[in-house]
Amino acid sequence: MLGLRAAALALLLGVAGGAQAGDDSAGVLSTQIGVAPAQVVVKRISGTSRAPGDEAVPGENEPGGGFTVDVDVRAPVPRRVAYAVLSDFSHMAAFVPNVERSEVLAREGSRLRVLQRGRMRYGLFSVGFESIRDVELQPDRILARSISGTARHMESELRFEAERSERGDRPDGDPPETRFHYHAWIVPEMGLPPLIGPAAVRHEVAEQFTAMVREMVRRHTAARP
Repeated sequence: MLGLRAAALALLLGVAGGAQAGDDSAGVLSTQIGVAPAQVVVKRISGTSRAPGDEAVPGENEPGGGFTVDVDVRAPVPRRVAYAVLSDFSHMAAFVPNVERSEVLAREGSRLRVLQRGRMRYGLFSVGFESIRDVELQPDRILARSISGTARHMESELRFEAERSERGDRPDGDPPETRFHYHAWIVPEMGLPPLIGPAAVRHEVAEQFTAMVREMVRRHTAARP
């Protein structure tokens, strides 16, 4: 799932992240993901803790605040296909780059405990990573929160918008389209030097979503009569 390698990047980022506080332009990458250009936004949040969808609150238990990641994606597939790929933790190592192991450790209804492990490479840097997260699968959202692993803290929300056919703006014959927004809050381990900047996080996020959308398209195409 997205955020795993971003959590690994936290090891290299330290708390500084390579960008100046308040320099939002340093944290934006415009790229092509799915059927439309997308912006991957990485922001530092010094001295605050931010949960997905919540207002900032005092970060007494999370010094340094960490950083947030936001991206909107439009995938040329029905929502059921997009949801199936984004929640396919048992097979994610087969289609997400650098994820070597992805396993569902426990399942209780819509709640999962997921282990993922791999190695992140960016330029000359390489670091192993591991994450154990509690995941909740809701009809319109996928929520995740780390309980152990590379990052000190990581939680995310992937929220689905209405499919184009559901919104009523899909002309006859047009392909399906699913939109979703991803937000993550990551607090890196402390005491490590900031060797690389937000560009590395943006690169990883874009690469992961590109791989996931590619898998969505592959499955959707294979299922056609």
